[in-house]
Amino acid sequence: MNEYCTMSVQTMKVARFIGGMILAISIVIAPCCADEKSHWRGEAELGGLQTLGNTQTRTLNGTLKVVYILNAWKFSLGGTATSVSDRGVTSSERYKANVEGRYNVNQYLYVLMALEYDKDRFSGYDHRISETLGVGYQFLHNDRLQANMELGLGPRQGRLNSKRKETDTIGRGALHATWQVSPAVAFAEDVESEFGKKGTVYETTTTMSNKLGHTLMIRLGYKTHTNTKPVAGFRRTDSETSVNLVYSFP
Repeated sequence: MNEYCTMSVQTMKVARFIGGMILAISIVIAPCCADEKSHWRGEAELGGLQTLGNTQTRTLNGTLKVVYILNAWKFSLGGTATSVSDRGVTSSERYKANVEGRYNVNQYLYVLMALEYDKDRFSGYDHRISETLGVGYQFLHNDRLQANMELGLGPRQGRLNSKRKETDTIGRGALHATWQVSPAVAFAEDVESEFGKKGTVYETTTTMSNKLGHTLMIRLGYKTHTNTKPVAGFRRTDSETSVNLVYSFP
């Protein structure tokens, strides 16, 4: 009974986080919807797995992202939530939210501001927050291939599970690439890194998306998260494999 109660609590945590993101996004885009000159789009994806019998596990993960474009400006707001439990004991729980503003200087060059919040129960940190300002360059853009890279600088604040606080000045680098193999199938690779005296954190995400219709698709994903200087007792690298159903809107 306690195992199912624990699973329900985890489900509620993920649901509350995604619900909060939906509310925040609704507040942000509500004025934009009234402007016919603006353009916005979004994606919501959800995946889960539950096993009963000799093993009792539950995995839940959800992602929500909205992009709003107005003239040379592009704003994005996103969040992810992941929870894994085994026989009622949580073995992984992570929540991540980010906001980014981007201004296109020309067809290739842009400046950007990024704010990121990361809360991972099993990293040794209660949470980490970073604020960076940088530039980006889109060096590849055609009907099938798109790629851009970004460099930035800013502060990062964190609080460990021991309640000790730490601050650092970090550099930020990112590489984003997509390959439209066919009208229905696309591959994407995202690499992001934050590096400073307190260590380097980098994350890689590889996905393959297959359209099922105008608004639905199946997405296979593999993600790694590495901290070069983890808190004592914690591993350097976590990995995650996912199969999600994606809904695109509007």
